[in-house]
Amino acid sequence: MQTPTSITLVPATPDQAADLCALTYRAKASHGYDEAFMQLLRTDIQISDEQIAHDQIMLAISDNQILGFAHLMAHHRPDTLLLENLYVEPSAQGQGIGRRLFVWARITAAEQGYAWLEWESDPNAAAFYLRMGGEKIGETESPIRAGRMIPRFRIATTPTAGPSPMSKPNQRIG
Repeated sequence: MQTPTSITLVPATPDQAADLCALTYRAKASHGYDEAFMQLLRTDIQISDEQIAHDQIMLAISDNQILGFAHLMAHHRPDTLLLENLYVEPSAQGQGIGRRLFVWARITAAEQGYAWLEWESDPNAAAFYLRMGGEKIGETESPIRAGRMIPRFRIATTPTAGPSPMSKPNQRIG
């Protein structure tokens, strides 16, 4: 895939649930997991039209193609918003789309009055979240594969000083 000339952030609609599940599966598969593990993930990586209607899911779009998405939802702690999912199409990885979606998630959490943004990460994506400023706060064992540890991260929602790489949703960049 060529580098997109512009990315637009737009909210997901319930009719896009199947597309988001397929993108999630492709992104997970790009980490080189074996087929047995990928089959276990099929039930774990579902995104429903109900979730899209209830939660906040932002898409990164270029040329009418979904290149990535971020999914925010309520957390059990009232000062924290959960980044449930952040996936980028494998052919579009490394082009700043993940960064753009992460910054959207952090700013959205701040604008809604949350002090923290928290998430669990695929172990293969941990380095990305550390580059984004995430603080590793622990690990949990995978519910689908015994012994596989899933890192947990958080970041304060108040951005550090300096210009933000984020533009408002529905605004084009590039």
